[in-house]
Amino acid sequence: MRRILTALLLLGCAIAALGIPALAFLEGSAPAPSEEPSPSFASFEESSSAPAPPYVRETERVERVAAALREAPLFVDPEAAHAVSAEEREELAELLGTTDHPVYVAVLPLPAYGESGRNADLFLHALHHELGEDGIYIAAEPPEISTGPFALTTLLFNVPIDELTVLYPEEFEEPPGHDAHTAAAKLLTEQLTPVIGNIEAAPSDDPESPSPDPAWFDDSPGTGDPPDSYASDFVADLLPGVIVGALISGLALAVVLPATAAVRFCTGVGPRPFEAREDHLPALLRARRAPARPSHRRLAGMLRAELRRLARGLRSAPHEHPGHAGAVAAFDAAALISRGGHDDQWLVGAITMVRRARAALTAEGAPGTYSFCVVNPLHGAALDGREEGRRRYAKELPHDGPTGAVCARCAGLHTMGPALKWALLRLRIGGERTVHYRIPGFWRSLGYGRDIPDLPQRVLKELDVD
Repeated sequence: MRRILTALLLLGCAIAALGIPALAFLEGSAPAPSEEPSPSFASFEESSSAPAPPYVRETERVERVAAALREAPLFVDPEAAHAVSAEEREELAELLGTTDHPVYVAVLPLPAYGESGRNADLFLHALHHELGEDGIYIAAEPPEISTGPFALTTLLFNVPIDELTVLYPEEFEEPPGHDAHTAAAKLLTEQLTPVIGNIEAAPSDDPESPSPDPAWFDDSPGTGDPPDSYASDFVADLLPGVIVGALISGLALAVVLPATAAVRFCTGVGPRPFEAREDHLPALLRARRAPARPSHRRLAGMLRAELRRLARGLRSAPHEHPGHAGAVAAFDAAALISRGGHDDQWLVGAITMVRRARAALTAEGAPGTYSFCVVNPLHGAALDGREEGRRRYAKELPHDGPTGAVCARCAGLHTMGPALKWALLRLRIGGERTVHYRIPGFWRSLGYGRDIPDLPQRVLKELDVD
């Protein structure tokens, strides 16, 4: 239904665009073309050489961003501080530190009056020139209000990987959280996680460094003004097309929105019908985005980050809390795994164990036991034993997938077999990537601790620690 609405709205916009010259022609008011090229085209023809650095009108902010990125891979402009919380900044710094190639992220607004005139590519070129380091540069422009995703722009400078894999991934997803609070939902982490995954999965290639497009420099202030012959009848020619487009768009809204509401009313579900089923789960264990093909380095970084968060939780929680003793045991076991050179399956198991311990510290009563998503345990806890959470997924999972509950994200994909298969966690064991539930061992036998209250103690016993 959303696709139909989008198509109709685009149709209305197209009619509006085509209506301008068409109606102008019928009214006989179409302006005569000028004999001389506009100043913008003239300046473009005269400038055949590539633009010279620093590319932007002013370099003060570029220099400030570059100075900060020399110290850390993440820069958050004070004007964008509302969109990235302090906790999320720490998580992002950990995420960016797990890549094999340097990644620099600048979170900042790009106003029309700024140094690059809202051109994020141009700003990144200037930043690369000022910083003087090769790598992957990402500009993240926050929404004008505190709701919705960031506008991401990525450029690769002399990085020996296939840039098409990073810039145009095959598994494209729409930006998350159009209605979510940008900072509270940690939308920047949600958006950067698949980008980092694409960087890690990209095959090797000859390093290349893009150059700024000379056409970007045609619209500097004071140039490119339209001739008077075009400006005179602009408003008169524009209004009829806009009115026609508005009527078509209004008609589409009047028809499609009630139909969508009727479908939802009759079926009792929205676009993500299983999202509400997470109400019984702790917030720390609810479904989240997670890499489907993580590297060993990235899993190790995720485990270290979870251990730091658990340590903070243990310091702030009272010793008499029902979940405190179990959280201490989970911390000890996970710390041993983190330092012990274990394989990827052990790292995934330790991550889920620590997250369960952190959730237990936030519970008001006795800690509960939770199973994790059978598609990808890193997604979070699975829905409970209701039929909706288990329905027919074993048939859709490849490689003789087990019957088990899935998280809310994967439950929403129950009619999208291929999408669900792409979400399967595949770990590198013995040089080859294998679906996690086909890897024999301790964590598979326990189902990543499903319904096992003394899981940390069992892990310590498996590690031969008394």
